[in-house]
Amino acid sequence: MLLTMERQLLLFIFSLISGVLIGVLFDVYRIIRGFENIGKIVTVVEDILFWIATGCIVFLFMMYTNYAYMNFNVFVYILTGLLIYIKVISSTFIDILNKLLHSFTKIIRVIFYLVSYPVRFCIYKINGKIKN
Repeated sequence: MLLTMERQLLLFIFSLISGVLIGVLFDVYRIIRGFENIGKIVTVVEDILFWIATGCIVFLFMMYTNYAYMNFNVFVYILTGLLIYIKVISSTFIDILNKLLHSFTKIIRVIFYLVSYPVRFCIYKINGKIKN
């Protein structure tokens, strides 16, 4: 299949973007999964599900952008995009994602504390009257 120069350039760009997308999804997966060891079987199942989901997302991305034209060059471009992401952006992205996650959990804790305050106050008053 002969491709025009413009089509080849788009194929190159979208393949690189696809590799970066795989890197982003992998970092999000690492943050969600955490860094503790939860068992070999669970880890294998999680990894298989991650790669199936990643494969589907990349296939749909490639299908939308270049009609799922796949050859050896496309795989090399995807790998190049992934390596560029890992070497240049990954550590910064993980730091930002960790900070956002920490801020989000702090906000949720504060909201839960404020919403549950009347209930805790009533329980405290009831327990205080029972003891007297």
